[in-house]
Amino acid sequence: MPYCVLLEAVLQPCGWLASFVGSALLGEDDLAFRNLDGKGVVYADIRPGYGTLRTTTTLTSVSRSGGMILENFEVKCFMGDTLVYALTTGFGFFPKAALENQVGLPTTVEERALLQSPSTFAVDLTQRPARYTEGELKLPNTMLLMLDRITAYDRNGGSAGLGFARAEKSVNPAEWFFKAHFFQDPVQPGSLGIEAMLQLLQFVMLHEGLGEGFRKPRFEAIALNEEMVWKYRGQVVPNNRIITTTLEITSRTTDAAGHPLVCATASLWVDEKRIYSAHNIGMRIVDDLPAKAEPRGKNTTTLLPQAMLPQLRSYWQRELGVLSPPVDQIFSALVTRFLAKIEIDGAKTQHIIASAPRGVLFLANHQISLESTVFGIVGSALVQCPILTLARIENQHYWLELLMQHCFRYPGSSAPPMAKGFDRKDSASLPGIIEELSSEMRTKRRSVMVHVEGTRSLHCADPVRTLSGTFIDMALALDCPIVPLRFVGGLPREPLHEKAEFPVGMGKQTFHLGEPIAPESLRPLNYGQRRAVVLDAINGLPPHHTVEEPSAPDLDFEAKVQAWHRETGAGIGHATFFRLLQSISPLCTELEAIASAKPGDTVVFPDTPEGQWLVEIARRLFGPRGPTVR
Repeated sequence: MPYCVLLEAVLQPCGWLASFVGSALLGEDDLAFRNLDGKGVVYADIRPGYGTLRTTTTLTSVSRSGGMILENFEVKCFMGDTLVYALTTGFGFFPKAALENQVGLPTTVEERALLQSPSTFAVDLTQRPARYTEGELKLPNTMLLMLDRITAYDRNGGSAGLGFARAEKSVNPAEWFFKAHFFQDPVQPGSLGIEAMLQLLQFVMLHEGLGEGFRKPRFEAIALNEEMVWKYRGQVVPNNRIITTTLEITSRTTDAAGHPLVCATASLWVDEKRIYSAHNIGMRIVDDLPAKAEPRGKNTTTLLPQAMLPQLRSYWQRELGVLSPPVDQIFSALVTRFLAKIEIDGAKTQHIIASAPRGVLFLANHQISLESTVFGIVGSALVQCPILTLARIENQHYWLELLMQHCFRYPGSSAPPMAKGFDRKDSASLPGIIEELSSEMRTKRRSVMVHVEGTRSLHCADPVRTLSGTFIDMALALDCPIVPLRFVGGLPREPLHEKAEFPVGMGKQTFHLGEPIAPESLRPLNYGQRRAVVLDAINGLPPHHTVEEPSAPDLDFEAKVQAWHRETGAGIGHATFFRLLQSISPLCTELEAIASAKPGDTVVFPDTPEGQWLVEIARRLFGPRGPTVR
């Protein structure tokens, strides 16, 4: 299913719901309905014969300003019980004058230069050149093709130096979509503007031959599991003349199966006014192999956090003895808010890590504080045993460690230790700590995770460079596999001024697990060769550090966190957890009392062990100037 069709399918119920609640009846003037912005992730391609799509739409807010009505929605699209698309989006009801006087998006000098820069590159797509319109991998047919001609292409252009392209389409008042969208209000659907951006990205990939070598290549409708953010501040109507699309490539990667993935930032202009933008708009070429063909490259399993929740609940119910609704919702919210996906290389990797007699040793890079906690929650369920993380001894008094320890102390719970402190100033203590970790793995079946460089990075552009051979010796002595682990997407390319606790911009990370390195494969090697094998395995997990980019930010959530921090004096970490609780729906009764509190309120909890547990959570999240607790 083309992305524009999927997007229209999930946005149309927003219009129905807006009409059902009577928003347009609040004034006397005729109003037009327009999409303004959104962000979403497509989790699965929709192919012919897959069945019926089911969409749930929630109206989350309504506001009025200057004769306009603004509404926000949360939308989820399912195929059966499988989530295939999730997004948040905003719409508006506008009077005719507001639409006629739209000024478009703010535009920088650099963005306008992309529109106007001279180029000798030209391809006329209306002539259906075979290179781009024939074969297995091709641009859409004439009816859906939203590009008439390519007017610029530079393999090394754009702000990132990874590529730039530009295309045009002449506006034809007789186009089919003007007749269908909307009744007595002809306007090109915004989804077709996004489609033009995707098609220009497809053109680049076709021009560069990225589909060569595949047996039966095809484009995904849009790159799966990549959050795309769009913004509309204008419209294309029949009396416009030229639509121009500009595209700057921001990353070029290849997934573990050998499939090329290209992401970009794009703008759409109408008669030289910039009216649409899209960030992290991605396209992947995949291979629809015949049933008996061998897979291209490694088998890679993608686990999505929402789909993992039943497994997490089952594991932690068994491990803790009591999985209370508050702890369940805190764990679930952490995972779904800050984890984009888990990628696992190798057809047998999940079986190996879940059945290793003494657990496994994860050796990883280190981007942010939170990744250790989130990986401890999801990774323990994957390996079916608690994961001990080797951490700085100072973390014993760190806000996140104290908060998570409190979560594990819910009345009736019996929680295993999740971290082991190491004083980096006392390197002589490391052998003793290694022996303690080894004893845990040997006698209690624990797994261990080590950030091999011992401290968080400031940016994502550097590989892991150092690794103590002591950890390899530990795995050999225990005869347990080493699993390379790479945390991705939490840091920017330019160095931060201080180490990060959360993904930059409150985005999401990907956890990439490589194929286990068996002890017997390391034993014949010398000390240096063993280190090189493990370092190469960590650094070799995609995306490569030279092209890695941070995940898309959630600026709205970040702004809410900062606001609670300023208002109450709660630390950024505790303010984040407070806003995290507010994002859960439906929220359990115990946490609802915390999440709904405002400065000046007094929140009273029962004098029971459970109530005392909630008091401690509330005091941390409320800060010194927030609500009071009794």
